[in-house]
Amino acid sequence: MILIEYLNRHILIDHGKNKLITEYNEFTKDIIEKSILDSYKRIIAPSIERKIKI
Repeated sequence: MILIEYLNRHILIDHGKNKLITEYNEFTKDIIEKSILDSYKRIIAPSIERKIKI
């Protein structure tokens, strides 16, 4: 799923003090990843489906 990969790349990365080093934040990664997937399944996907049907 392209949208989930995009969200993972842009939300999960912790830039910290050095903007050149991009790593996943080990403390919040799992929680945010589950939240992204849940919001996609319950909110984003149904909304896209409704727009396509119209």
